[in-house]
Amino acid sequence: ETGCWTIDSTQLRRNDNCPEDLIGVPNIFTPNNDGVNDVLELHLSPAIMPSGIELFRIFDRWGALVFESQNANESWDGTFKGKRLPAGVYIYYIEAPCPLTGEKMMKKGDITLLK
Repeated sequence: ETGCWTIDSTQLRRNDNCPEDLIGVPNIFTPNNDGVNDVLELHLSPAIMPSGIELFRIFDRWGALVFESQNANESWDGTFKGKRLPAGVYIYYIEAPCPLTGEKMMKKGDITLLK
């Protein structure tokens, strides 16, 4: 009515974040040589299999690195430098390329080692 006008805009972005379930990590294992759950293995969805992972690390409660691999097929047996580690909670960190975007995805969580 007074001759003024305005412009407004909205920006939409599509969220292509990778779902965390592309990489499965058990939350407990029992490396007691009974033949059941003796090693911690990653479970990769078929979508992530071709590229695999870039990094898999496990830390103890004080932040010391106790396992590291760049091979998704390599499992952790609950040892460090050939010695069995005590029962407790350990932290994992995984990096892998996202099959949807090609960007690096990161997954982290905890694992309970039982005897």
